[in-house]
Amino acid sequence: MMLAWSPGTDGPVEGEVIAMPTFSSRSEFQSWLPQVSGKFVALSYAEPTCRAPESWNALATPESVERMEALQEGVRSEWNQGVSAAGGPRQVTNAIEGAGGPGRAHRPLVQRMGSQQDLLRRYT
Repeated sequence: MMLAWSPGTDGPVEGEVIAMPTFSSRSEFQSWLPQVSGKFVALSYAEPTCRAPESWNALATPESVERMEALQEGVRSEWNQGVSAAGGPRQVTNAIEGAGGPGRAHRPLVQRMGSQQDLLRRYT
């Protein structure tokens, strides 16, 4: 597993957190970029449930598990298509940094470390 690193700051860094929307083209992404200046950008899709897969498997009906898995796959697929349309993961993150976004939060790290606010408070 790769871990991210970023340089320290000269003290606390605060800013609004915004969620990156799904894009249908690079030009749509480029039009959105000016909004990130001074803001932390959440670079992940919104999960349709907060329950862990183990909880779904243990407590839900098989039909409910199947519906939730299909919904999760649909959300993930839509997100990945939007990131690709915007230029791909590397170009998206570089463009956000270049546009003045002081930080980014990714869902897997947020899941392990707590809420996005906790994550940004701890690691910026």
